[in-house]
Amino acid sequence: MWNVDASDYFKDVAKVIKKTAKGKTIIYVALLRPYDQVAAVLKKAGIKTDSLFFIDCTSGTDGRREEKKNVIFVNGQQDLTGIGIAVSQALKNIEGKKLVLMGSISTLFLYNDTGLVQRFLNFFVNKLRQEDIDGILVTTKDDPNKDAIGVIKTFCDEVKEI
Repeated sequence: MWNVDASDYFKDVAKVIKKTAKGKTIIYVALLRPYDQVAAVLKKAGIKTDSLFFIDCTSGTDGRREEKKNVIFVNGQQDLTGIGIAVSQALKNIEGKKLVLMGSISTLFLYNDTGLVQRFLNFFVNKLRQEDIDGILVTTKDDPNKDAIGVIKTFCDEVKEI
């Protein structure tokens, strides 16, 4: 888990990617913004977005689904089953080393019950661990869901800050 500043969220996420993704294909679970906006911000920060695969959890909610080979659309942040299936599909279809980055997990609490999010992320982290795939959950330092995030931290191997 990485804790980042909310005010510099995407700038900090770009730093996390640069520190952790060498030689890996990044599967970015976009919970805050549509994939095209995330890709543009990361590209501006010097990330080569052609090596990214996106799980877009926001464009499906407004009908802006332009099919792309490096994007799977999910029906919204409340569709935890759809997110899990999309990540599994991406993992199966991408060769080589992979890194799954989900951010910001705080968004999941806006659309789902706290206990459901905790169970989902426990399953998610354990699935990645079983398949020997690196995973990063991104949250903000000033997250209002401190107690829930505290439980989720226990699922993670380490917690870092930028």
